[in-house]
Amino acid sequence: MKKWCLLFLILPNLIFSQINGVVVDENNKPLSYVNIWNKDLSAGATSNIEGKFLVEKATEKDTLVLSLAGYETRKLSVKDDQIIKLKKKEKQSNQVVENPENKKTLTIGKSIRQNLFFSPGNLPWIYAKYFKNDSSDTSISYLNKVEVFIRSNVANATFKLRFFKANLDGTPGEDLLIEPLVVHPVRDNRKNTINLLEYKIKMPETGVFVGIEWLLTENNRIKLTAFYKGEEAIADYRYAPDLVCNQVEESNAYRYVAGEWKKNNEFIKKTELDEKKPIIEPAINLILSN
Repeated sequence: MKKWCLLFLILPNLIFSQINGVVVDENNKPLSYVNIWNKDLSAGATSNIEGKFLVEKATEKDTLVLSLAGYETRKLSVKDDQIIKLKKKEKQSNQVVENPENKKTLTIGKSIRQNLFFSPGNLPWIYAKYFKNDSSDTSISYLNKVEVFIRSNVANATFKLRFFKANLDGTPGEDLLIEPLVVHPVRDNRKNTINLLEYKIKMPETGVFVGIEWLLTENNRIKLTAFYKGEEAIADYRYAPDLVCNQVEESNAYRYVAGEWKKNNEFIKKTELDEKKPIIEPAINLILSN
């Protein structure tokens, strides 16, 4: 206890290494909502409306990973106050999509509110749940609504909703929606329903991943937390919101961090599985329509 009290007393005097920077496109236009990780996963950040970001505890020897939908992911060592350019991906061929009729609907998923939660801590994760395309009615093919169970401790929290085509090997693939869909969840432990018909997203034959992407922005900060990492004193924020999860026997969910998708089960240690720690995945339901 004395050790913790002393740590909080000296926190204001601690000076941590950090990297500031600006993210722009090829025309030098600032890019907002770019998620940045220190590759060692010690910290992360999200660029603001001016493209500016700050990664705590990072040095010029570290590798930063930058990711934004519609742009190529970059991994590089960054000097303080450096301007970083992201290159746009080649545009996918746009197919002509008719307006949805929305006369018939189909709900996929049986997610409910449970006392199991995923907290992003100080990293901008993407947590994506897979939905198989196995409807017998092929006319029901548009993404109509998404239901997401969220617990938020702040009144003005935000997160990004992402949609990924499933690759043939079952991993998340290309984005189905490039423009940022920023959601403002209701405070407390609630189900949030997001309407999607205006985006005219069709369900791919291989299925779709619906992902929650956290934003390490000021409005999502909860509190400054102090802890030790070995002998080093660390101070960092944790961020809202918490994602409600459900216990499942087997998960087809994936998590994205530092430029890589990894299967959900890879984050559960074998020793934890031996102790019958529950396998969880995001509490998300998908509603389709014609």
